[in-house]
Amino acid sequence: MLAVLASVVPARVASGRGASGIAGARFPGKPRAHPTCILDPQTLRRAVVQYGDDERLWEVLRRAEAGRPIVIAAIGGSVTQGAWATTPERTYVNRVFGWWRAAFPNAPMTLINAGIGRTDSLHGNKRLERDLLRCRPDFVITEWANNDAITLEMRASYRRLLTRILAAPSRPAVLMLFAMGRDGSSSEDNQVPVGRELGLPMVSLREAILPIERSGRMDPKHRTADAVHPNDLGHRIIARLVVHRLQSGLDSLRAGEAAPSGKDPGGRAGARG
Repeated sequence: MLAVLASVVPARVASGRGASGIAGARFPGKPRAHPTCILDPQTLRRAVVQYGDDERLWEVLRRAEAGRPIVIAAIGGSVTQGAWATTPERTYVNRVFGWWRAAFPNAPMTLINAGIGRTDSLHGNKRLERDLLRCRPDFVITEWANNDAITLEMRASYRRLLTRILAAPSRPAVLMLFAMGRDGSSSEDNQVPVGRELGLPMVSLREAILPIERSGRMDPKHRTADAVHPNDLGHRIIARLVVHRLQSGLDSLRAGEAAPSGKDPGGRAGARG
């Protein structure tokens, strides 16, 4: 069964214009999952297309552990906005935010959900400063695998957006997330080369779940509300995959800090899983 994300106290949440702002949200402790959906360690490892460079993530994690204010953000299309979760607190973005709040209860945190449905990274570039960068995020999830066309133009657009985020004064850590439709379709393959070039962590729903669905252990209709969007279970799966990568980074940081002086924590940049 899916691991349960920890319940946390309500948090202040902001949103980009047109996004679904969620204020005073509470995170459910035990949402139901279909019994055929199994996220075992092998599936979680498979979801990590590229582990990436943890340097910036470690900086954010250290600040959070010190109790300093942290801004968690996500930008993308309708999946990030929250379609079709039955309540705002069941979106993948809020569930990931729940992990941050549970892991670092002494750090004041703000969530920025800059997801807007039916938009691609071209539009994301136009609104990036207004909806995201002015909030000085510390950690950003980007998600456009369902919306960006599979063209070199869109690959360049996504790269431009990512480099602008990385160049922001707050030096945010960035994680690329790849969602997929009910049939497994996405523009992931067009976007992965950008992540490899920039050394970013990349997490894929397709790599994790499609083998399970093709084996007959799970019906894709169990995780989707329509041909494109996740239902509550779909959002929960996506969140679990992202949290796995975040927890791996935290574990690596703590293992490195506990090691003798001179040891490099993790040392897995660019490795899969």
